Amino acid sequence: MIDEREILRIGTLVKPHGIKGEMLALLDIDGLEIDELSCLVIHVDGIPVPFFVDGVRQRGNSSVLLTIDGVSDELEAARMCPSDIFAFKAEIPERDSSDDDGLYASDLIGYAVVGADGQTLGKVTDIEDSTANVLFIIATPAGKTLYVPVVPEFIAGIYADSEVLTLDLPPEMIDLNG
Repeated sequence: MIDEREILRIGTLVKPHGIKGEMLALLDIDGLEIDELSCLVIHVDGIPVPFFVDGVRQRGNSSVLLTIDGVSDELEAARMCPSDIFAFKAEIPERDSSDDDGLYASDLIGYAVVGADGQTLGKVTDIEDSTANVLFIIATPAGKTLYVPVVPEFIAGIYADSEVLTLDLPPEMIDLNG
């Protein structure tokens, strides 16, 4: 039996991709070589179960297309998603503590987003990092999507305790996106 104290959340299986059991996974740890782990641990009916990686295709800095042993079609993949992905702590490389604050844009996925004026803008659902400009992808309460560049000029505050990201955006950007 896998002890919960031995594992660490490393990301999320988001959704199926294609018809052969491949799944989109967002990783919380940049540069993690997921195919070098002995296994991934996913909770099935509340029990941590090991799964072996069959294949990994890099999709961006923090996302991969993943196939795991025993999942061979889109229906099986759909049953797995969404799920948190865990790995054994002993296999996870330590983050470089020489970073300024050790915070990555991908760490902000799931944060509530408010404007500098206190207006609720939505929630960070993803990071687009496949282009030269990294973007926050924010789902608005109205069901629309905001694309906001991840630049210091727009970030007014990051509150990890309450998982809130405050952005100071020009009104035109909100109107253009929203």
